[in-house]
Amino acid sequence: MSADSPTLWTLGDVLSEAFAAVDALLSENDGEYTSEMAALIDEAEEEFTDKALRTGFYADRRIPIEMAGIKAEIRRLQARSRALAKRRAWLREVYLPEALARQGRTQVHSALLTLRISAGRASVVCDIPVSHLPLEFVRLKPAEEMVDKKAIMAAVSRGEKLPHGIRIEKKPVAKVS
Repeated sequence: MSADSPTLWTLGDVLSEAFAAVDALLSENDGEYTSEMAALIDEAEEEFTDKALRTGFYADRRIPIEMAGIKAEIRRLQARSRALAKRRAWLREVYLPEALARQGRTQVHSALLTLRISAGRASVVCDIPVSHLPLEFVRLKPAEEMVDKKAIMAAVSRGEKLPHGIRIEKKPVAKVS
């Protein structure tokens, strides 16, 4: 889609102007519809229709394909990121501490870096179910309130009347088939 090509709004305006010009010519020519008038309308209508079809194809066919490719790449990169995070954690928490401990070392120096093995941050590990913990060690999350749109649509499909303040809207959507 070229950035310098006219928009559908512009082409719609051109089409409206063509109809207005033909109306003006009709009143000047005593209502006689000429081939020049037909050509003027046909050209504007053809350009509008062509642009609408190309835009519809782009919106319905090309963009979803590009989106699917991007989503696949995101999934691939996320998996790669998780794998690298696991590898980093294993190297820092298992491999390096064990390798240095086998040699009886707690640090190694080079011109680029110094590697030190030290105790990490304290973290809690709970090996028993939450139900067995004293309440002072349990955090409760309040239930989150939100509109259940699926339940509302199910009620509508059953023919139930909706409470005041809830309505069903159908927004116009261009579909390409």
